Amino acid sequence: NHNRVVERCLRIVVGNLAHTDAFFGRWKEIFEWVRPEGGTVGFPRLNAPIPVDQFVSELVRQEGVLLLPGTFFGDSSNRFRIGLGRRTLPAALERLDAFIGRRLA
Repeated sequence: NHNRVVERCLRIVVGNLAHTDAFFGRWKEIFEWVRPEGGTVGFPRLNAPIPVDQFVSELVRQEGVLLLPGTFFGDSSNRFRIGLGRRTLPAALERLDAFIGRRLA
């Protein structure tokens, strides 16, 4: 079953990379996105006049989307962690898109 599990995970991550590339491409002025080259986690920078801790706190309260701020990992450059391995990522990106449209656009 190892090969089947790996293939399934790879399909999810590759599909989610397409979604995240499109999402961050729409919001280039808000985020700095560097596509991960070999992992399942991205660490984009929020380029908006709001601390990332406040941004992710408002996002989870308003949209139910949980992102971990970079400060959780000792980073102070206004970044957050986004995992690419969940099948629900496209729906989460839709909610994030709506939130940004209301909060930052």
